[in-house]
Amino acid sequence: MPAGYPFGGGNTGMAADPQEKFFYVSNGGDIDVLAINSMTGALTFISGSPAPGPGPYITIDPSGSFLYADSELGIAAFSLDANTGALTEVAGSPFPIPEGAYAGNSPAALVVDSTSSFLYVVVYVPQEGGASYSYVVG
Repeated sequence: MPAGYPFGGGNTGMAADPQEKFFYVSNGGDIDVLAINSMTGALTFISGSPAPGPGPYITIDPSGSFLYADSELGIAAFSLDANTGALTEVAGSPFPIPEGAYAGNSPAALVVDSTSSFLYVVVYVPQEGGASYSYVVG
């Protein structure tokens, strides 16, 4: 990490794009975007970083086209620029958690399947004794 990098506590999410060119760190309210030096592994902030974004849970699809982040309003989706690493929020984002799928509760984990077709979301429901439920976003 860059010297003095301000990692948050337990609410920090991290993900690298599949080409290992960019590293994303969610700090609860914004997402830091860093370029990865392929020779040394050193990280440097890209121009325009941080990008506004929720979190702390983030994931990148295997194609490297999209970054997904949790939000109290649902799932935020961003397109990734493969050349610059920049994030652009997808129209309609954040996408609400459907009624009956524990809407109003924050996601606790996100993962995209290997074909980049489905986003799996685990929702933590504190009023049910901390139970977690999963649903699929197609």
